[in-house]
Amino acid sequence: MSQEQGRDVSEVSVKVREIVGKNDPDLVFKLRQFEDGLWNQAPELRKGSHCWKPFLAILGEHISGKDSDSDWQKKVVALIANNTDET
Repeated sequence: MSQEQGRDVSEVSVKVREIVGKNDPDLVFKLRQFEDGLWNQAPELRKGSHCWKPFLAILGEHISGKDSDSDWQKKVVALIANNTDET
């Protein structure tokens, strides 16, 4: 199982939005839309791949391996990799 299985995607999404701030308004908008769609998901489902896959797809549209040189992108990648809990 992946690391995401134990973490609530809605909590991680909020942390990502805090890190991104004004650096990528389109990403922040898409994350808010994603979070709005989670209101009726059971907490245990928000920890599963059903919710994590769309979240990671949104991030993948805005952060790619070769373009993730900015500080905020590195922090988001570290958070997703569960290397840090900093926001």
